[in-house]
Amino acid sequence: MVAVSCLPCSYAKAWSPSDLVAPLTAWQKAGSTVGVRTWTDSSGNGNNLAQSSSGDQPSTATLNGLTILDFDDTENDHMDYGDLDAMDVGTGDFYCFIVINPGKISANMALLAKHSGADDYLLRISSANKIQQYIANTSSGVAVGSTSVSTSTTYIVAGYRTSSTSYIRLDGSQDASASNSNSFSNSNDFHVAGQASAGTSANYGGKIAEILLGGGTISEGEILAIEGYLADRFGTVASLPSTHKYKKGKPWGLGKVT
Repeated sequence: MVAVSCLPCSYAKAWSPSDLVAPLTAWQKAGSTVGVRTWTDSSGNGNNLAQSSSGDQPSTATLNGLTILDFDDTENDHMDYGDLDAMDVGTGDFYCFIVINPGKISANMALLAKHSGADDYLLRISSANKIQQYIANTSSGVAVGSTSVSTSTTYIVAGYRTSSTSYIRLDGSQDASASNSNSFSNSNDFHVAGQASAGTSANYGGKIAEILLGGGTISEGEILAIEGYLADRFGTVASLPSTHKYKKGKPWGLGKVT
């Protein structure tokens, strides 16, 4: 009698953002790709983050054993993608994920910003210590989070738009939504950890561990997969809600996640 065995578990592959079906514009990944002058894009699109001025460069740090960046808001530390045309989506869909660990909380610290007057994108920590997302207007269609963030705590922040609705998610839970069909497109640089036009008063102070950006539509299943992947990677699974699909383990498998 011939014994029949299953394929060994080693054949299974943990899911990662490289398996996304949604457009992946840029992926700044913690670990060996991190540098204070250049944070290499792991998406394969060559959208590196850069800061050539030594006085504005962050420092390296670690989070859950992985190399990340630490930004000093008093020294105008920030990094830039350049124009990043793929994120100029007009009235269309997009998504942004960023893993943060604030070193301080002060009014209106920019996490991600692409500014040109009222035609802009801004994801920031507000004066009320909550996440806000602006898309092309500072008075209409603004998504304002309901959960306060604190220092020395790691958060998975998601800001995105789908079907003319702007959403914020925090640690795997929906934190805000607002109707928003504003058109967003400009030629300004896409900044991380600051707004170049606003100086140090708008700069984020603290750690940034990972960033994922996509100019296009992302499914709910893939949003959950990214959150599960990041929570496992940075040791924040306990912060996911009990109903989260990946509360008990990171996503596995290839291709589209449903």
